[in-house]
Amino acid sequence: MKRFLTRLAVFSAVAIPGYVLAVCIWGLIAPLVLRPNLPYLKGVAGFTHTRTHEILDYGKVDVLVLGSSRAFRGFDTRIFEQRGIRMFNLGTTGQAPVGSLMLAKQYMHKVDPDLVIIEIGNETFTSDGVESGLDLLTNNKIDWHSLVLTLEVNHVKLYNTFIYSLFRQILNLDKDYVEPKKKDGRKYVSGGYIEAEIVHHTPSKYPKERVRKLSKLQKRSLQDLVHWLEDQEKSVLLVEVPTASDRYRTFGNHDEFTNFLENTAPFVSFLKNLNLNDSLHFSDASHLNQYGTEVFNKALINWLTDHGWLSETEGELPVSD
Repeated sequence: MKRFLTRLAVFSAVAIPGYVLAVCIWGLIAPLVLRPNLPYLKGVAGFTHTRTHEILDYGKVDVLVLGSSRAFRGFDTRIFEQRGIRMFNLGTTGQAPVGSLMLAKQYMHKVDPDLVIIEIGNETFTSDGVESGLDLLTNNKIDWHSLVLTLEVNHVKLYNTFIYSLFRQILNLDKDYVEPKKKDGRKYVSGGYIEAEIVHHTPSKYPKERVRKLSKLQKRSLQDLVHWLEDQEKSVLLVEVPTASDRYRTFGNHDEFTNFLENTAPFVSFLKNLNLNDSLHFSDASHLNQYGTEVFNKALINWLTDHGWLSETEGELPVSD
């Protein structure tokens, strides 16, 4: 046994540094097609790089938003600003609660919000966290919280991306990278919102409902996030953003999902109560277009005002029809 442990220690001392070195070299020289388990590609989607740099000097806000693409395409900071509410939208592509927890710990102190809105969607609660994790490790800083995220998700793609991103950060290889503010028909708006060209969703036939198993990791991460925010003396609100009817009708266990959310933190759903039209107000089954975003945001501001989530000087303008 002693000999075995000695050999194991020697092997580990050689193999681990060797693996790290191999990942770094392969990331530098290999094209994307030859490194499927190292899909590092800066600035691919969601403007995460721009958003996590802008927040550093953005200053105090009234509201911080966390969540997936439904967050950064569904909470228009300009509409809230018009109502006297300063907001930063820290949504990122596919952001699941495990990623929200990391981002909150990394950046919340930079904007010191009074209210944290967490965008909630059933897809992110059935997610393994890999998509979101890859975006966050590639387009965000690497620190202790990034390592915790990597270990929690526990996937080879994240381990490799963590190693390679840390390597690039140490050598400052991306110091000259500037992400375009416009790309693929989308424009980055100061404060984290993404304005997309207006397109209209073509509804599909309603597929059959199916039960989707909620991820234990994401449920635990949301509970940890809520508890951490409460420890920081922040108000927390979970918000379900509208999706097209051909999307939400497929979620067979929505009542189970809602029950979990209601027992975790204050929760409000706008899934069905705004009388939105699937074609007029959505760009696809999962995302509001600009018309839909305006309707949703005005309704949310009214709801926040009516339920005492905003101070007397915020949200005081009337909502037009």
